[in-house]
Amino acid sequence: MSVTVQAIVGATTYALSGGNPFYYIGMIGLGIAPTRRLKDRGPMQDGATDRGYRLDERMINLILFIEAANLAAADTHRDTLKTIFRPRTSTPVQLRVTRDDGVIRQIDCYPVGLTDYPDMLQERVGVSQRIIVQLEAANPVWYNPTLLNIVFETTVGGTEGFQVPVLIPWDQLAGNIINATQTIAYAGDYKEYPVIVITGPAGDITITNVMTGEILNFVAANIPAADNWTIDLRYGYKDVANLAGVSQLGALSAASALGTWHLDPGNNDITVAIPTGATTATNVSIRYYNRYIGL
Repeated sequence: MSVTVQAIVGATTYALSGGNPFYYIGMIGLGIAPTRRLKDRGPMQDGATDRGYRLDERMINLILFIEAANLAAADTHRDTLKTIFRPRTSTPVQLRVTRDDGVIRQIDCYPVGLTDYPDMLQERVGVSQRIIVQLEAANPVWYNPTLLNIVFETTVGGTEGFQVPVLIPWDQLAGNIINATQTIAYAGDYKEYPVIVITGPAGDITITNVMTGEILNFVAANIPAADNWTIDLRYGYKDVANLAGVSQLGALSAASALGTWHLDPGNNDITVAIPTGATTATNVSIRYYNRYIGL
């Protein structure tokens, strides 16, 4: 096993494998996320009616090993572990694993339970020590940490475009309508709830995932020039806000699928229609990660 394990906390990346200074021994809790079935049961019903599933939080036990140059260095390495895995309110430990096949997966988690390095013979021998860290991922789905973005070429009606893994918006360079379709070849094996940013001017916007049939529709709503609306479809957010941070949820039509609009594994045909008000300043970006149910 030659996986590379890192912990990213804010802007700092710590190596948890390779012996500088930590050796990676193993992890538990990497497979398919814990699954819970949803059921309804009537007062006279035998058994229950299955309503699908939800994923529960993921618990990960991470086992590390320290082998320091001397006793003082071992104390320093334990202090580093305290820095990485101390309790935090809002900055997660981003656990990043590079698999033996070179594939990179990441998951955001927080330390829970006891992170201990006891001064006992069976756990600490001279300059060496085994350490077990328990982590909880509220979102149990792994993801590739490369942020992707859908990009549309210049179009006035029709189907054009290409996709690159960088944040580049698409622009309309002529005319006053936009009607374009682009296929996102979503490589993840679990659904993704992206973030969509529309920069004005733009009016009567509709964004459709043809694969799922879900739409986001802003009939009679107009985004002014130099403003942008961010549609955050991630669970725990689910909002539409302008550049000033003011909610624009009231501009969504009743047919809009704010709670469920997502990307599914496979080819997702995304249609963006802006029939009024578009100029060369108008642009739309759909930002997402490829997500995976297990490492």
